[in-house]
Amino acid sequence: DGVVGGLNDGEVIIDLPFDIVLSNAGDPLKTIVEKIYPSYMDPEELSNCLHDCAILAPTLDVVDQVNQFMISMYQSQGRVCLNFDSISNSDSTSNGSTEIHSVEFLNNLKCSSTPNHEVILKVGTHVMLLRSIDHSNGLCNDTRLIITRLGDYVLEACVLGA
Repeated sequence: DGVVGGLNDGEVIIDLPFDIVLSNAGDPLKTIVEKIYPSYMDPEELSNCLHDCAILAPTLDVVDQVNQFMISMYQSQGRVCLNFDSISNSDSTSNGSTEIHSVEFLNNLKCSSTPNHEVILKVGTHVMLLRSIDHSNGLCNDTRLIITRLGDYVLEACVLGA
């Protein structure tokens, strides 16, 4: 708001409290995850750990890096889940949209509020529900869940903090 440090010419030195500054040694992603989620790999504390804190990122690329790092911490076997990726025949005949919007092009799009084409999931990973499924049971937009079982066509998850 321009009120820190009093009068200045556009530059000012700000003293940050020691407890909110992370060291710049080693892997920065590992340092952030260990500071924000100190008990991330402890199943007893996982629900509280994920419920109370979040890592915010400036771009979707950074979000993907954080997600990949956190998923890699789990030693269990992961599953690659793909979204449905075909273009409807009715759409392909209208104005040549298949040449403009190929399946490969659509699969590479990354937007907030839209899941990536390829997602790697493991038991114990934290996910967010993007579409309302059942309001009466708390399964609505932005509900945070922890995956408890992976089936061929079904995911089983527990609502975070429940």
